[in-house]
Amino acid sequence: LPARSVEKMVDVSAPTNQLIQIDATSTEAAEAQAVSQAVADSYVGYVSDTAREVSSAALADLKLRRDELQAQIEQLQDDIAAATKRQQAADPDSPAGIKEAQLLAGLRTEQADLAVQLDKVEEKIVTGGPVGSSATVGTSVIQRATEPRGLPTPVRLLIWAPLAALVCLIMMGLVLL
Repeated sequence: LPARSVEKMVDVSAPTNQLIQIDATSTEAAEAQAVSQAVADSYVGYVSDTAREVSSAALADLKLRRDELQAQIEQLQDDIAAATKRQQAADPDSPAGIKEAQLLAGLRTEQADLAVQLDKVEEKIVTGGPVGSSATVGTSVIQRATEPRGLPTPVRLLIWAPLAALVCLIMMGLVLL
């Protein structure tokens, strides 16, 4: 069906802030049921695809962050090695030796902080990132499209045709009067 036709046939409402209700109307009961179910399935697919794209982007960002943290830790390790050599060469009681010891302690603290950040990033990568599949866990069709309500076409014709004829007869009588 063209999108314009589907738009005219479908009414979406939100009975709660976590549920949506999709009502479809059509002259054919089976068509209304099929359209309602198709719209629901389409919505779930859209939400799942969007969540997957977000998860992929988040995972790529996490991997980039992990690589940056590893590079920073390697750089700090080189700085620590150089500071250790300078400290060993200097007298421990001299101002230069004390300064090197303070610098070395600061570098080791920074390295420990980066290692903690790296562990957190790697944990998020392993568990699927900050978004993961949790975004799609609650998105599902909780009730399939129900059987169409309404009278079958022959019964509607038997009811509405005589009623329409009676209304036309009354209006014709009023016009003649």
